[in-house]
Amino acid sequence: MLLRPREDFYSARLPTPADILLLVEVSESSLSFDQGIKRALYARQGVAEYWVFDLPGRRVHVYRDPTVEGYGDASVHTLNEAVSPRALPAVQVVPGTVFA
Repeated sequence: MLLRPREDFYSARLPTPADILLLVEVSESSLSFDQGIKRALYARQGVAEYWVFDLPGRRVHVYRDPTVEGYGDASVHTLNEAVSPRALPAVQVVPGTVFA
């Protein structure tokens, strides 16, 4: 998880969905669970951005714009495509460097 910065580093209370800027799952054998039950739960709770690194498929699924119905924006990126979290647009992740 990439969390909203806080002076107490979350020592006073645990993070809530509103504190989560980016949640990342690494999926080797749980892709259907991560993209089904977990994705629906995270969207319903308002997690702003959710990435699923699909190791067997060698790609990353990016979900943004949560609603109670699911994520309004979904995209799939290949190994060579740079992806940036909305909260940190200057940071680029190239999935191929993660899967290497």
